[in-house]
Amino acid sequence: MSLDDPREARHWTFQMTPQLWEEGLREPALEAVRRSGDAAALADLETKGGRSKTARTIVMHLARQQDERARRRWQAMQN
Repeated sequence: MSLDDPREARHWTFQMTPQLWEEGLREPALEAVRRSGDAAALADLETKGGRSKTARTIVMHLARQQDERARRRWQAMQN
């Protein structure tokens, strides 16, 4: 998956989010959104779960964080 290609990233997010949700994302995501106080996001997660826009947004955020960590590690190895 490439975050540099918006179409590919969107496709990957739609495909993987429901699986990630079932494999353990559900509880930490719900807890984080409850703590944030975002009632609309919480309702979205509670009604649509891993198929919600909120869940896809969380997965994309996590993917970007992981991508940034990997790039930093790669750059450090090159020095």
